[in-house]
Amino acid sequence: MTDVSTYFNQVYEATFRTLMRACVCKARRLADAEDLLQNTYARFYRYIQKHGVGSVQNPQSYLLGILQKELIAYYRLLPWSREVALDEISELPDPNESTESRCIRALTVDEVWKQIRSESELTQRVFLLYYAYGLHLKEIATVLHLTEAAVKNRLLRTQRKIRMQLIEEEK
Repeated sequence: MTDVSTYFNQVYEATFRTLMRACVCKARRLADAEDLLQNTYARFYRYIQKHGVGSVQNPQSYLLGILQKELIAYYRLLPWSREVALDEISELPDPNESTESRCIRALTVDEVWKQIRSESELTQRVFLLYYAYGLHLKEIATVLHLTEAAVKNRLLRTQRKIRMQLIEEEK
């Protein structure tokens, strides 16, 4: 029989990308996504501790239901804010990469994220869903209730702005 921690880790690995995508699409602010996911998984963990490992037939559906309840509760208590925030995505450095290359890459990544943060929240969501979570244009259009052309235009405009910004800084 599987213990609670092992089962939780298996479910987490199997469902994280799906829940993160749903959370990024439904959260009012991108900065809230991490808190909402943490609350969702914490509630799930407490539930399986109390009721046992086999108590949930479809963990992904159950977690999506918890996420929906968390979204409602979170925004009922949190006043509406127009603040736009995008957490930086960090990754482990490549041990074979030189320190100089790593610094140049880090500066470039910082400049790119700075430009993305200056865009509208909808554009940030499109960019994040496309590049960080690998959704196709059609999927992004569906979840954000946009046309494929609108998604593609947002991506291309943002890419162009980033490219222009990097070219200007090189001069």
